[in-house]
Amino acid sequence: MAQLLAFGRKAFARLEVFPAEHAVWWARFERVAGFVIEFERERRIHLRKVVAETGGRLGLITPLTHNFCESCNRVRITCTGTLYMCLGQEDAADLRGPLRASESDNLVHAAIDEAITRKPRGHDFVIDRRRHRPALSRHMSVTGG
Repeated sequence: MAQLLAFGRKAFARLEVFPAEHAVWWARFERVAGFVIEFERERRIHLRKVVAETGGRLGLITPLTHNFCESCNRVRITCTGTLYMCLGQEDAADLRGPLRASESDNLVHAAIDEAITRKPRGHDFVIDRRRHRPALSRHMSVTGG
């Protein structure tokens, strides 16, 4: 595993000056690395997630192979005031209007409360080569998180 991570850091170092490309390609590397880790974990039950250089633990989020949507308690807000209830869904709430409409926080709180009621039970991360378009029209790097 240490060799795989070292390879990834070296291979993607040049892309760090291009944040959008780095985000897209690093996410793909992480997905492949997740498959490798899962394969090795099943093959060797005693495999631990420890980074050799630092002794730190490594955790990969693998929403395609281990769906955790039911326990997700996260939302994301962009720098433009758009609140996304899920990284894998297009539904969003605009918080700029409520922020600008009143000095009170009541409208913003109401908009957030309403948006949270629309938080989906699952995501739309569909990797299907037969579809010729991504499941989402925006990259995760646009949303952040």
